[in-house]
Amino acid sequence: MLMSAVAGLRHALAWALLAIVAMGGMLWLRSPVNKLVSGVAILVAGGLLFTFMPDSWHERMASIRTYEQDSSAMGRINAWETAINISPTAGRRAPGSGLYPFLDLRHLCA
Repeated sequence: MLMSAVAGLRHALAWALLAIVAMGGMLWLRSPVNKLVSGVAILVAGGLLFTFMPDSWHERMASIRTYEQDSSAMGRINAWETAINISPTAGRRAPGSGLYPFLDLRHLCA
């Protein structure tokens, strides 16, 4: 898991940085070990990784601030918003059922 995190960071994936921070934070909060010792170890390891990353990586991570200009990021955000809006109305049926009534193909299965 650690090597996957390093590989994701090394390839300048901005989403990987956010995912690793979120996942690492949750794992750290839920871990039974001493929070102070593990927190210091995480900060030291993160600082070392940060200093050894190339300048292109730092430029790519700075682009997180301007995500509104990235069409790929906005497409993912729109998909997440759609999924969030669909989920409460789905109930026990599949979340996508009834979303696109013109694609209703149930009559073909009868």
